[in-house]
Formats: sequence, structure tokens, C-alpha cells
Amino acid sequence: MIVSNSSTLISLAKIGRLNMLKEMGKEIVAPEYVYKETVKEGKEKQLTDAVLIESLFNEAVIKSKKVTERSWQVAKQKLGKELKIGDHSVISLALQINAKELLTDDDDLAKIAETLGIQTISTPDIIFKQLKDKKIESSEFQNLIKDLVTKNRISLKVSEEYLKRGENIENE
Repeated sequence: MIVSNSSTLISLAKIGRLNMLKEMGKEIVAPEYVYKETVKEGKEKQLTDAVLIESLFNEAVIKSKKVTERSWQVAKQKLGKELKIGDHSVISLALQINAKELLTDDDDLAKIAETLGIQTISTPDIIFKQLKDKKIESSEFQNLIKDLVTKNRISLKVSEEYLKRGENIENE
């Protein structure tokens, strides 16, 4: 089971590739706060992304899960502090369900998760896996990575790293 935070959902929505979550073939859960942030607040702001993300919750591709008070406190104890509500709810849920993987594009959250032994998967990782599994062509991979940059979802430096990895796949 994978826990998702908001950043990956928003990134995939912005490039029109939320379907890649379905293709991962894994159960994805998100804390109720992520649903609130991406869907409820997004719809209040009239963001198209919110409607697209809501459809994944409606189709049960992503399941919203309540974070228990106990899990919240366990996370606070393990971290020695309380994080921003979204990040803390994601870490708390990951600990609550003993998740081994976390979807995030937030570097700070990724570092925290990794100190707890939780592997992180970013949007570029998802797209790279699609290339590696031959589900998308190299040109499409390049365009999607570049699209993440133009939509301000990843840095130019990160995009260059993934584009280089993509070239290595082509040369295999």
C-alpha cells in the first residue's frame, strides 16, 4: 500500500497523466487532509485539477483514510516535532498502516519519510517507470518531464537528471 500526499496528485493532474496512478497496480491511500486540500479547497478555488483528482477518489483508485490521534502522536514522537498539517498527516498515515512507500514531490517530506524507512516515489519516478516498462515512448517521456518544469512542478536540475536517465534507457 502506498500513501500519497498532494504534490504528486497535483503534478500528474497538471500534465494530464493521473491515469499513471491506476497503471501502478498498487493500492493508494491518502489522508483525509489530502482529499480536503486537493479536492475540496481546489474546487472552492475553481481549479480543474480538483475535479480530475476527485474522479480518482470516486473511482476508488485512491482511498481517503482517517489518521488516528494515536498515529498523529506516534509520528510526533518519532519526529521529535509536529510538521505542517498536510505533511504530518501523510507521515502519520504511513506509520499507521505501516506503508513502505510514499508518493511525494516534496523534497523535505521525502527526506523525513526516508529517515523513517519509507521509500519515496516522485512524479518523475512514475513517468520514468512508464518509459522503462515501455508504456510510453522516449519523446513522450521527454515532453512530460519538460511539462513538469513549465508547470513549475519540478526544477530544471531535476528534469535534466531524469532526461539523462531516459537517454540511458534508450541506449540499453
